[in-house]
Amino acid sequence: MVNNTEQSRTLLEKALRSLPVDNALSGARSYISRALSEINFVEKRRVKRATHQNERDQKTLSKQWEEKIKQGLANPLTPFGTLSYIDRMIKAEQLKSEQSKKQNQVKLDADMETFLG
Repeated sequence: MVNNTEQSRTLLEKALRSLPVDNALSGARSYISRALSEINFVEKRRVKRATHQNERDQKTLSKQWEEKIKQGLANPLTPFGTLSYIDRMIKAEQLKSEQSKKQNQVKLDADMETFLG
């Protein structure tokens, strides 16, 4: 996933803060606010897409493990195979947790900028 919106967002936030409060510039202010909300929407959509991809990957790992057990290719009593699958599932959950934290941080940053801006 490419995150190329950070610089654009900071520049638009600076422009919105530096714009004087004037009725004649209300149109410009609304265009800048609209652009900021569009960038925030794109960032949220990217985080959501990545989260859903990780959920699909997690389901795939679980299904692969169940299929191997059903086919007799993996013995649930052997520690190495079981631990390697458990490690992969843990890593997938950690990645999902990190992305959730990142999503919350983006939301918090946007809320703080709206509050302060």
